[in-house]
Amino acid sequence: RLDLSGNYLSGLVREEVFDGAKYLVEINLERNALTGIANSIVGLDSLRILNVGDNVLGTFPRHVTQLVNLTSLDLRENEFREELHPSIGRMKGLQSLNLSGNLFFGTIPVEFGNLEGLTILLDLSFNDLTGLIPNRIGELTGLRRLLLNSNQLSGALPVELAALEQIAELRVDDNNFFGFVPGELCAL
Repeated sequence: RLDLSGNYLSGLVREEVFDGAKYLVEINLERNALTGIANSIVGLDSLRILNVGDNVLGTFPRHVTQLVNLTSLDLRENEFREELHPSIGRMKGLQSLNLSGNLFFGTIPVEFGNLEGLTILLDLSFNDLTGLIPNRIGELTGLRRLLLNSNQLSGALPVELAALEQIAELRVDDNNFFGFVPGELCAL
């Protein structure tokens, strides 16, 4: 485990940091001022938990989507000003994904429905996402927490959300939804 959280570290996490660290299971770099993560992180096959939340990355590090063994990815509050990338949907082993508190815009990619391993958390709250909730989100049947609040999502709430049989917390407040609440959602 490598924990460098809550410091004043800045700049790019360089290649050398990950050299010889092939057995690391968890990296916690949250609450710093980091601006990037070296591509060499993709060589860490043992890595299961990556927390780089509350930094200033600015651009989503797409190479982290190659970390196929990750079970938890936390990139909250990193000032991302871009659309959510569909390649995130390839991270099928994720159990928890937190991308909250950024400035993501555009729609939620339908590929997020491929994240069948998500059981703990999908947090896309406090962004600037628009459009509909993809029906395929209802395929994440083991998901316990779905947080889509404080965006600009609109349209009708999809009845497919009722398929989230394990859901303990569903937040869609502070959006622009309209129409009727599907009766099936009331049975959750």
